[in-house]
Amino acid sequence: IVDSDPNDSFTTIAHVFPGDDFDGDGLSNLEELTARTDPVLTDTDSDGLLDGDELYDDGSHQDLDGIITDPLDPDVDDDGILDGEEVFYALDPLDPRDALDDNDGDRVPNIYEIRNGMDLNLPGDSLTGSALIVDPLMGAGYTHTAINAAVDSLTQDYQIILVRNGVYDENPDLPSDYQLLILS
Repeated sequence: IVDSDPNDSFTTIAHVFPGDDFDGDGLSNLEELTARTDPVLTDTDSDGLLDGDELYDDGSHQDLDGIITDPLDPDVDDDGILDGEEVFYALDPLDPRDALDDNDGDRVPNIYEIRNGMDLNLPGDSLTGSALIVDPLMGAGYTHTAINAAVDSLTQDYQIILVRNGVYDENPDLPSDYQLLILS
């Protein structure tokens, strides 16, 4: 650690003061060393929260949300939503269940709305054009006639497969790392 300005006279660790905060993230250089965060990056884990905000919940050190997370882990609850996104959308970065919650009651999970640029607090988002639609009778707007075919065609995380009413003679074969949310 020297500092973030290569044009100044600080050239060795002896020139660095432990109480300085070179990157302005609310943590001193000594706190950065102790926490193993990067003293020249304001957001070591790139989750959208300043390092100081992640380590303090008392309004000090650039804390804006009153929640302690981990400045080395961009998604503390492992729900697929970055900690900074969860704070921005007033979700809980420590609760993995809120990713599949539906804040606005439109039957579209929060994670899907965030990933697809929808407003997770505004009801009425439409899945048309963004969801795979399975209809065994090949009704209007379908994209697949079998659930397994829809699963096989997934191209991104947190995609929705809308299964219309009908009789399906199959057991969906999901990869082990998939989570399935069924809406009816």
